[in-house]
Amino acid sequence: MAKSRIEVPIPQPDGEPDRPPEFQFIERIDGLVECHAETLQDHIAAFRNVTDELDDHYWAQAAVAASASKKYGTGDYGKKKMEKLAEAVELSPNYLFKMARTYRTFTENFPREKNLYFAHHMIACGFANPSKALTHARENKLSCRGFEEWVSEQNKKKAKRVTRKAQQAAQTQFLDHLEHVESVIEDDFIKNCPIKDFARRVYEKGWLSEIKFELRQYNRKLNEDLIRGAIEDDGARTLQEIKEVTTLAMSDVESLVGQLVATNEYEWVREGGETDMARGGRRNILHKVGTPIGT
Repeated sequence: MAKSRIEVPIPQPDGEPDRPPEFQFIERIDGLVECHAETLQDHIAAFRNVTDELDDHYWAQAAVAASASKKYGTGDYGKKKMEKLAEAVELSPNYLFKMARTYRTFTENFPREKNLYFAHHMIACGFANPSKALTHARENKLSCRGFEEWVSEQNKKKAKRVTRKAQQAAQTQFLDHLEHVESVIEDDFIKNCPIKDFARRVYEKGWLSEIKFELRQYNRKLNEDLIRGAIEDDGARTLQEIKEVTTLAMSDVESLVGQLVATNEYEWVREGGETDMARGGRRNILHKVGTPIGT
């Protein structure tokens, strides 16, 4: 593409002499453009000139934002420059940074989806794997709003999984501690106490009984959380699938799932949302109460 210029001089920052700003859009092999500009005013002029000359103006504006953010960096100096650019083109600095990030993501790391809008690509950058997210949007014909809701929901699920794993790790550490304390009381305090009545009254009926109670409670809670994770994170829907994911004994799975169903946290439904009276051989699966059937 030919070099584009605006002939009206624009005052230059930092006392530089006025001159016509110069910028250049160079077409890439993937159909997008790169922006080549020197000063902040060159970037402002390039951004303003985009809609007059280029059809894919969002991608072109993103190229300008990416050029400016690369040139000025992400420190305080760069942020001030981007703030001035944002003010000049009447957009927020945050939006310009998002545009720049989107441009870099889909020119350096992933191919863009030519049949989806620039907004789809910007939303996809909020997902761990932007390319995978765009494929989902394309295959399911999601609008930008629908796609944004899907990404938000997936991120919430991921955060929930991370939180659950952290809680399980903390519970496991506490269980290890309790088991260690239990062994110390049994193998040291009780065994080596010279006054057996004191050991039985204080250590065995006092401390040891409390420790054993806590162990039973935490073991049960940990196993319940394992089952919730198997259902919600790993997609296990039957007793056998839960057993395979958690490696718990089937008797424990049956007991704990029965408790979760009894407290109305989960329910048994026919796969696909069929009622018990529906014909066909669809299996019974666990479903979280209060969520749409099929989720």
